[in-house]
Amino acid sequence: MKIHRFFLNTGFLEGEISISDIEFVHQIRDVLKLHNGEMCVLFNAAGQEAQATITAYHENRALLNVEKITQREEGKTRIILYCAVLKRENFELVVQKATELGVSEIIPILTQRTIKTGLRKDRLEKIATEASEQSGRVSIPQIGTVCSFTEALEKAQDNIYTIVLHTGGERIAQEGKDKIGSIGVFIGPEGGFTDEEIQQAREYQYHIHTFPNMTLRAETAAIIGVFWAREIVNNKE
Repeated sequence: MKIHRFFLNTGFLEGEISISDIEFVHQIRDVLKLHNGEMCVLFNAAGQEAQATITAYHENRALLNVEKITQREEGKTRIILYCAVLKRENFELVVQKATELGVSEIIPILTQRTIKTGLRKDRLEKIATEASEQSGRVSIPQIGTVCSFTEALEKAQDNIYTIVLHTGGERIAQEGKDKIGSIGVFIGPEGGFTDEEIQQAREYQYHIHTFPNMTLRAETAAIIGVFWAREIVNNKE
């Protein structure tokens, strides 16, 4: 039987707890229709994961008995995705899948060829939370504020390794990185980065890479780019 997982912005102690988070109570009681005696897993931003059993419902509260608490980490290397703002449904897909793949932060960027500029940060955060619950993560990726391509290049200087995916780049090669820090992945809009933007990235000495023999949609490139970065991390951790 599937054990449902839920993110709560609170600490956990063993024993009976009362949760009055309206959205949480609605989800487990009215949507999933979980009954007394059913188990679930709770996790928070501190990396705590708790096994709990539902014991009762009281109006807008749920009572649970926390039976076991563990501490988990997701690795010491962070993956930051700098993704051009896409159509709403495409960008939401990127957030969902990148979260499942373990991205730590998603920063929407405006490039010279960006067409769509409107994003609902609250909705993206909800999608990231649900994807973390579903995929077994113990952290929620941060959704950054929309910024320009130039601002994103500046921010990426703190990374130990940054790649910009571009059709004219070099072939990607998997290799582990010796330092602990963050790996950045830049994804352009449907029309790709302009030559001027690629030159800017080269001036920062970022790595311009491509997937050979592939012309990918932006959302597909974002998903594969995060997976590739994840493989770099896995080679070292």
